[in-house]
Amino acid sequence: MHQSLSFGVVKEGNLKVDFNKESFIVKKDSLVCFNRFQPHQSQNIDAKGYFAIYIDNNWLNSKFNNPIVCKNIIEYKDIYNIVNLAFNSKKASFFELILEDIISKNSIALNKIDSKIVDKMLDFIYKNIEDKISIQTIAKRLNYNKEYLIRKFKTQMGLTPQQFITSLKIEISANKLLQKNLSLTDIAYNYSFFDQSHYIKTFKSIYGISPKIYKKSIFYN
Repeated sequence: MHQSLSFGVVKEGNLKVDFNKESFIVKKDSLVCFNRFQPHQSQNIDAKGYFAIYIDNNWLNSKFNNPIVCKNIIEYKDIYNIVNLAFNSKKASFFELILEDIISKNSIALNKIDSKIVDKMLDFIYKNIEDKISIQTIAKRLNYNKEYLIRKFKTQMGLTPQQFITSLKIEISANKLLQKNLSLTDIAYNYSFFDQSHYIKTFKSIYGISPKIYKKSIFYN
């Protein structure tokens, strides 16, 4: 998941992206859109050359009155070369116009009131992610009916608050695996899992591999 709207483009070949209920193949002359906090997983089939484009939230808010959700796959001829030119020339003004055009033509505006409620939920979750969080706790803090919050959250985010909380705990804690001074027991405790076994089982259900294998697969250059 990403905290901001983002796009991915490939130079050639195919990149498979799985979302909650749908899968897409990203090819040349297309973009894949990752909406805010949308869980996804990518698999490189034979793609070569990749750009990840993260949209600044302040810029997005200045261009669009309401929060927006974009289509997950968008066709746009020669988009890789356009992005490559903007990146290498350090001139973003033309690319900014293209991005604004792409977003405006391939998105829907969300209801501001509902979006604010979800934003409040997200803010609470992020601030308390190391604690044991339940929808009952969130509903009590925000003074809303829990069924109402679940419905609004799932409509906008594509998954329930509890599914999101679990995914976010695993995503954030995965970065902790690279810290040599932290054990799996420490990480499980810090993020309010029952024990190490519960953490490993939950991790595998989201990433498809164990924390140990995940740690070995990370490469930094």
